[in-house]
Amino acid sequence: MRKYMNILLMVFAVGFTGLAITGCGDDGAAEHAGEKMDNAAEETGEAIDNAVEETKDIFDNDGAAENAGEEIDDAFDGDNN
Repeated sequence: MRKYMNILLMVFAVGFTGLAITGCGDDGAAEHAGEKMDNAAEETGEAIDNAVEETKDIFDNDGAAENAGEEIDDAFDGDNN
């Protein structure tokens, strides 16, 4: 029984080595598709980051309406005291 287990182990080892060597060959269609998906995901992430930064800039900068509102608040705060 032990002899058969050793033979089976050798067969699996040789088979695994063959698969490993085959996997290291030229890029196939699946590899190219995976690279395209990785690139698309990276570009999407960058676009989202840029949109978030632009939105932050819009809300961080005071516009004319914000400045006018603050002036009105300041004017009324002086009367309430």
